[in-house]
Amino acid sequence: MPGKAWLGGAKEPRRARPNEIWYNVLDQIIGFSQSSCYADYQKGGLLVAHVEKYTKGSVQGLSIHWDRKTENHSNQEIDNERSNLNYDLCEKEGDTLSRMNDRLREVHCLNRKDVKVCSDWVVTLPENLKGTSEKEQREFFEKTYEFLANRYGGEKNVLSANVHKDETTPHMHFAFMPVVWDEKKQREKVSAKEVLTRKDLKTFHQDLDTFLKKEIPHIYKDGILNDKTIGVDTVKDLKKHSLEIEKQKKAMDAEVKIKEKDLERKIQSLDKEFESKKKKLLDLSEQLPQEIKINAKGKEKKTEVVKKGLFKTETITKNTGNWIIGTNELKRVQKMVNAAYMVKRDYERLQSTDLVEENKKLHLQVEGLSNNLKASHQINAELRERNKELHTKIGSLQAHINDLKINVKVLYQQTKKVFKEQFKTFRGLVKNELVGREVEDYFEREHKNEMTKQRGYDMER
Repeated sequence: MPGKAWLGGAKEPRRARPNEIWYNVLDQIIGFSQSSCYADYQKGGLLVAHVEKYTKGSVQGLSIHWDRKTENHSNQEIDNERSNLNYDLCEKEGDTLSRMNDRLREVHCLNRKDVKVCSDWVVTLPENLKGTSEKEQREFFEKTYEFLANRYGGEKNVLSANVHKDETTPHMHFAFMPVVWDEKKQREKVSAKEVLTRKDLKTFHQDLDTFLKKEIPHIYKDGILNDKTIGVDTVKDLKKHSLEIEKQKKAMDAEVKIKEKDLERKIQSLDKEFESKKKKLLDLSEQLPQEIKINAKGKEKKTEVVKKGLFKTETITKNTGNWIIGTNELKRVQKMVNAAYMVKRDYERLQSTDLVEENKKLHLQVEGLSNNLKASHQINAELRERNKELHTKIGSLQAHINDLKINVKVLYQQTKKVFKEQFKTFRGLVKNELVGREVEDYFEREHKNEMTKQRGYDMER
């Protein structure tokens, strides 16, 4: 029948074709669905970016949402009073739909309803940029737009880049037409499969992170990535990233414990030094009485002889204001004064020594470590949640893989019944399609299992 393409260009067999669901299963096995890709990051630089592929019919409806052509939205989070804050970074004339139709006239596109003529990257503003100015947020989206436009063929393929500020979190819909150069036909053609490859999706977030760090380091300080991008591809990848998260968590816990022990040693050392100085001051203080009493022998008096006439004199005794102290009493007072002077001198030295400054620094370190510890606990909590999500996704993917294996088995058996003598040719076509795609051939595996069972039956006979 016209309109159906057979694997490897083979002609349609005369017998009835297998049910359409078989081809859907083959498409999942051979085509490797890549309609979306997500990336999440630890606290401080959370950014979510995902991509979807749409047919021409879907874009007609989606453009109403992207371009905000109506105020009646199914999404209750949209605030119509803030829709005036939205803007489109694509400066071409028209809207998403008209730009798509204009570009379709310039490129070759298969005349099929299921062709994905539009791809949409949704890039969310990182958590740590939400408090920045409107100018800085716009600069982030402008640089992200520049990166995306350059990555996917330039401005000619861009359909729209609507930044939505009227929802809970600011984000950009970068809609573009996935176009490649057909070397054989020497023309541009629409092919989402060749544009959004597994390699492109795996390197996307790391490339975007590197680009933004280089272009806007004054805004984009922390980045959106940690040591590795965590993407969702296969069960093997999920397990690997789950182990990586657990490894990072353990390393952070170990680092915090080391810092705590080091801080505790410093505090103990400082406490000992303070206790030593305190004891020394107390010893000196004990030598001092509460008040100094001086035992004087009496007041000093001065005797003068004064003339009272031509031949008469008189002896007068006056107080000099001084006290008479014995030698032993003087030594006792001198000892107490010296002790007081030593206490005063040591106190002033302790106040001016680095010990006081070190104590202040230590208090700051304690405060900083406490804040880091709180942040670490928060990160650990988030990592645990992320781990739970990954384990859930692992379980979901494993269940999906099991379903696919059952479908492959059914497909193998039913295809063998339908194709009969042509089955070997069909099996070869499937095998050729999978060569070089790094995808395990479950179809061929099912054939080998059947051959093994058959040999077992023959031996029993």
